[in-house]
Amino acid sequence: MRARKAGTRNWPSLPPEKNLVFRAVSLFRDCTGCNRGLRVTVDKRIPLGGGLGGGSTDAASTLLALNTLAAPPDSPQNGPLSRDSLVELGASLGSDVPFFLYKAVTAWVSGSGQRIRPFEAPKTFTKLAFVLVTPGFSSETAAAYRLLDESRAKNSAVPPLQPEIPAESPLQALSGPPEQWPFENDFLPLFLDGSLRDSGPQTAGSAYRHMLSSLREAGAAFAGLSGSGSTCFGVFPDPAAASDAENFLSKPGYATNVTFPLAN
Repeated sequence: MRARKAGTRNWPSLPPEKNLVFRAVSLFRDCTGCNRGLRVTVDKRIPLGGGLGGGSTDAASTLLALNTLAAPPDSPQNGPLSRDSLVELGASLGSDVPFFLYKAVTAWVSGSGQRIRPFEAPKTFTKLAFVLVTPGFSSETAAAYRLLDESRAKNSAVPPLQPEIPAESPLQALSGPPEQWPFENDFLPLFLDGSLRDSGPQTAGSAYRHMLSSLREAGAAFAGLSGSGSTCFGVFPDPAAASDAENFLSKPGYATNVTFPLAN
């Protein structure tokens, strides 16, 4: 397997055995006994350690492709594994892999990522534009979660059991204007207080503050952190305003992109 990284960003290299595609292939072979020869080329367009689920989408796509390739000729089944079995495999690779295996446009995800409740995105949501801002450093997912666990242990905060929230709750929120969205990211307060150190000469906290304030200054109705970092995003009701914001935020050390909901 070889990885080809797109663009000019100098993202850190990743040993093949730690790549989620490599691990997905090994896991699928162990589970099914399928040992056919494979050559996999990964064309990376989503930055490593950006909190955008790039590795998880790679893993999910690999599992789906392998399941199709392993299907017997003329078989009515999509492959030797059911979706539930694929979800179980995916969950062992990462908590957000099952979501991508469902190929859902929008969904409520709970538990350890394996409980997926797809729902149809409201029309108001599909008209939004998003500006992504990725700094010149990555966020290591395992380190971020260790930081979160340490913070909760230090403050004696036990995360409450996540209730089975009906899909209508996020649906109702997404139907409203972005400036009224109630969504929060538990990692962001930790990053803003400087707990994350591995970000070069500029502290991570100051970098995140700069990205979020710049997005709001550019007109974002909502700004937040994607996943466990390091990408921040701004929500714009007007695609033209998002394009202007992309130009406004295009500065040395940052990669900016305009994107749209999959439901659009």
